[in-house]
Amino acid sequence: MKTVGAVGGEQLLAMLKSARSVGWDWDLKTGRDLWFGDLPTLFGMQGDTYIGRPEDFHRFLHPEDRERVAQQVADARRHRSTYLSTFRVVWPDGTVRWIEANGRFSYGADGEAMRMAGVAADITERRLISQQLAESERRLQVTLDSAPLMVWMAGHDRLRHYFNRGWLEFTGRSLETESGGGWTDGVHPDDLSRCMVTYARSFEGREPFSIEFRLRRHDGEYRWVLDNGVPRFEADGTFAGYVGSAVDVTKQKHAEQELASLSRKLLEALEQERTRIARELHDDFAQRITLMAIDLDGLKTVIGPDLQLQARVQLLYDRVVDMARDLQMVSHHLHSSKLEYVGLASAAAAFCNELSAQHGVTVDFSQDGVPRDLPRDTALGLFRVLQEALTNAVKHSGVRRFKVSLSVEEGRIALQVVDAGVGFDVDAGLRSNGLGLLSMRERLNLLHGELSISSAPDRGTQVQVRVPFDASPRQAWS
Repeated sequence: MKTVGAVGGEQLLAMLKSARSVGWDWDLKTGRDLWFGDLPTLFGMQGDTYIGRPEDFHRFLHPEDRERVAQQVADARRHRSTYLSTFRVVWPDGTVRWIEANGRFSYGADGEAMRMAGVAADITERRLISQQLAESERRLQVTLDSAPLMVWMAGHDRLRHYFNRGWLEFTGRSLETESGGGWTDGVHPDDLSRCMVTYARSFEGREPFSIEFRLRRHDGEYRWVLDNGVPRFEADGTFAGYVGSAVDVTKQKHAEQELASLSRKLLEALEQERTRIARELHDDFAQRITLMAIDLDGLKTVIGPDLQLQARVQLLYDRVVDMARDLQMVSHHLHSSKLEYVGLASAAAAFCNELSAQHGVTVDFSQDGVPRDLPRDTALGLFRVLQEALTNAVKHSGVRRFKVSLSVEEGRIALQVVDAGVGFDVDAGLRSNGLGLLSMRERLNLLHGELSISSAPDRGTQVQVRVPFDASPRQAWS
């Protein structure tokens, strides 16, 4: 231990052993090479000091590393630079360990190297973890590259730094050009602002997002993609960025557009048929029934004083008048002329009054700032949803009072129908074969609207609808 004392004593030896490291001191003049520290861990040797010669050390080196290590030592000596090396040693029993060494030469007045001292540490476990991590990353890379998705990753700075082969093959661009904000060059100009606003808000809130936008393919064609991203965090909870995937949904988008077009045509045909039937009921059947009522009323003056006969005629007259009133109600339900001439708010108020009178209930209606000149499809769609929702409430809620409101909020028309009745299971209702909710949802889908139904047994029902002002092109009433 006296020799060790010359380079730091027992304190240095204890520090090296606790760090699973070995120090060395090589005297170039005498060839004496001193090793001290955790020799059992690094070299499989007993004790904590060893005095030998440089060739002893080289015998411990793995045969494949000897030439490289010798060259690194020579280079450090010649250039007077720090010696850094990673190599393998082989224990006497054949065990192989990885070592990381760091040392420097000291020089005499004549410029000749006199000694070399340094420290070596066992990095076998770290090396194994690094290899496992590299293998895991390699497998992940292979998996991502073979996945039928376009995968990307972004750091906490919002800049994307990774794209898998699927993305790069789709865009026909390199990782370098796509990285950072380069990927936005391929986003359709009409979609870029909306896309980036959603992207930025999601990063700020650390929330998952889903965006549909058009992305330029390698052949120059813009394709619709659905891009989903989720935040990722380190083990300590630190926000690390996002990982996401995109998939080409152009075919689905076209199918949705075709289905929407078909749905629109079917609804237009339905409305035309409603209008035809309503006009026929009003202009033909209602007039014929009205004439019948007039004839019955006139009959009372010619049948004489037979009270029993007059009572029967009066009964028939009353029934015919009721029929005419009901027919008028059906005609208005099928086609509201008020909607064409006075707008949604007035037509909705009139419908609520008619339904109140017909069923003997109270409907509290209010409206706030709803413009009269809404697009035809928007006004008609909201009116039909109101009819369906309020009629269902009157029929099934079990209460006699209801609340209906129309208002304007943040560029949208909002409709609300509320009752305090028996309620229902919303999920079961949506799964049922009834056409009411299905029709409401289909109309609102065409208007890019939102439908929210809050209900539970014995807790009432609240139907909320929101439709953008410009949900449909302005069409003339016909």
